[in-house]
Amino acid sequence: MAPKGPTFVFGDRDVRPMKGPVSRFTYLRDLLTFREIVSLGIVAQLIASLTLPTLYSVAFGFFIVIYSYGSNILIALKIKKNPHIEGVVHGKTAAVLDFANPIHLGKPPGAAADDLPEVSEWDPDLLTKQAAIPPKPKLAVLLVGSRCDGQLGPFDPDYIFIRNMFAKMVKELQTATQEEDMGYLNSELFLQSERSQNNVSMAVIYWKSYEHIRRFAHRDDITHWKAWTRFRKMQRNDFPTSKKIGLWHEAYEVSNAEAIYHNMRPFGLGNLWDFVPTPQSSLDTEKGDANTQANAPKGKWRSSLVTATGSFFTSNGRMRVSDGKDWSNELYYEQYDKKEGA
Repeated sequence: MAPKGPTFVFGDRDVRPMKGPVSRFTYLRDLLTFREIVSLGIVAQLIASLTLPTLYSVAFGFFIVIYSYGSNILIALKIKKNPHIEGVVHGKTAAVLDFANPIHLGKPPGAAADDLPEVSEWDPDLLTKQAAIPPKPKLAVLLVGSRCDGQLGPFDPDYIFIRNMFAKMVKELQTATQEEDMGYLNSELFLQSERSQNNVSMAVIYWKSYEHIRRFAHRDDITHWKAWTRFRKMQRNDFPTSKKIGLWHEAYEVSNAEAIYHNMRPFGLGNLWDFVPTPQSSLDTEKGDANTQANAPKGKWRSSLVTATGSFFTSNGRMRVSDGKDWSNELYYEQYDKKEGA
């Protein structure tokens, strides 16, 4: 029998998980090439040798090495816990786009995330009939980023306001009230590695719809619009300076999507969070108890991460074009899972 699933990995939460901006040290690594980092190390050791007694200068170099590699050595010897595996969800997981449906509110980890009927109850022509109906978009994705080609890269004084704008923009989205209806679901931050220096920084932002992206971009009381108008003013008044700053975005409206994650921290489509309002009970409404209604929770945050089991075991299943049993041997993947410990 096929494994049950998919099931939710996380239950309801009272607050949305927050993310911080890209670290300044990450930008610093992008600014300096490997040769420049080695050169700085040589200069630092040379200064220590010229200004400190021999013993102290050697101790300085030894301290730098221990500080840089000591933690990795302790982890390799299993003396220290590996911090990189904290938060990792082991096994195979996937993302379900209908995660914020009110029918899922209150479901604990391990509860069913796919409320479709059993395969035996399906109409044999169901998938064909569904394919004939144009699907409605279920989310939108915005890729937005920047790059500075100035000598100081991300630390160029004319670019810093752009870098700070991105951090503030994501924070505004994460902390927006429900009344603002931002439509923000999650974001991931990336730094390109195409060049040795001055690479493109990018934010991948997930939204409920393209309309939410458009409204956010044109609101004149938040960071994005203010930063954009400032950049346009720079283009008009100081074009040579503006030429070293690149800005870009791409927007997609998605009607269907699938994802698979193996031993990953919640990420991308698998780390969407949406607020699901809690309906007031009919009893409270009839009584009109103001105190009860005021103190009652207004809703919970739900995650899109589910186990990649059952109908979500295969790519076709996650795309809803099969029942997840589209391997040549229906029992093969069960044996594969047991053998590989997946």
